[in-house]
Amino acid sequence: MDRARNWKEFERALQRWKVPSLNFVYADVDGNIGWHVAGLAPVRKGWFGLLPVPGAEGRYEWQGFLSASQLPHSYNSANHYLASANNKLIPPGYRRELGYDFAAPFRYQRIVEVLGSGRSKFSVADFERLQHDVTCLPARKLTQLLREAKGAPPRLQPYTTVLANWDGAVTKDSAATALFEIWWPKIGPAIFKPHVPTNAWPTLANHLSAVKIIDVLEQPSARWFGVDARAGRDAVLFKTLDDAVSEAQTKLGRDPANWRWDALHTASFPHTLSTDDARRTLFDLGPVERDGDIFTVNMTGGEDFKQSNGASYREILDLADWDRSVAINVPGQSGQPTSPHYADLLPLWKEGRYFPLFFSRQKIEEVSKEKLSLVPAR
Repeated sequence: MDRARNWKEFERALQRWKVPSLNFVYADVDGNIGWHVAGLAPVRKGWFGLLPVPGAEGRYEWQGFLSASQLPHSYNSANHYLASANNKLIPPGYRRELGYDFAAPFRYQRIVEVLGSGRSKFSVADFERLQHDVTCLPARKLTQLLREAKGAPPRLQPYTTVLANWDGAVTKDSAATALFEIWWPKIGPAIFKPHVPTNAWPTLANHLSAVKIIDVLEQPSARWFGVDARAGRDAVLFKTLDDAVSEAQTKLGRDPANWRWDALHTASFPHTLSTDDARRTLFDLGPVERDGDIFTVNMTGGEDFKQSNGASYREILDLADWDRSVAINVPGQSGQPTSPHYADLLPLWKEGRYFPLFFSRQKIEEVSKEKLSLVPAR
């Protein structure tokens, strides 16, 4: 695949790709772009792979695998850009079963919002900002609902105002962000838990769809909120917000002017070999404060408000001049804790800053500081 010189050679190379199944994006110096799913996708007849089936009967055996040409792909799409963020990209009408577990579409939708804004060209700097974009679409939707909700208790007025005046940017220093991030996890259970058998709730609690939560709130119905669905929806919003305010006061103090998202939201780098205090001092890095959340393009999700997933490596490739490409990585270029390069990329990663990703031998040799030679033993 790395030797492909055009789209056809790229597609031929993908026929050899087996696992893991991935979304591949393609671009070339002639301005062509493409997207192709690749990987082993079994052909099933009479079942869909979502639930277990009896293996002894023999009638549920796989009937081979889909060929690369049968997997979803596109080339030079009419909108002149491609976007992918672990979301469901299977085209409408595609009748093969490829998977059922996808990320919520909000990051993808935000990328499309930016790329489809009408601008004809984007620079490397533009894509640096996009990769670290922290606009949270669910936050924009929830705060709009809060503005429209009626019957807010007077004690909540200062906090509804904070959220109503917020633009949905999940930044480190934001009090509104901190309050929203504490509020959001309370909303889904408040809606659905009363309708689920007690013994089933622990299983379902960690699989609530953010899309479904937003949909139910934006289109309130008697099924979830009672006869006066809009009033019931508003009551849920205010009750969960009240609970979130109490938790924020416990975690961050009584004065919301002092609330910050980065007081809760950090990333750490514990090492596998950190088995005692001395090794933790030597190997471990962080914590560092973080922007973003699970729904932002700069995805920094995780449990208990700590980042445990998201991109450690990013790159932006300029096909007009490969030496203008940039990248970001963490925590450093070296795995040796005594090396000056063990953690030298962490400050850049923390702030969303990039380093040059030179391509030509001349540029690489101009900036090289060290060379590691691996020589076989004799």
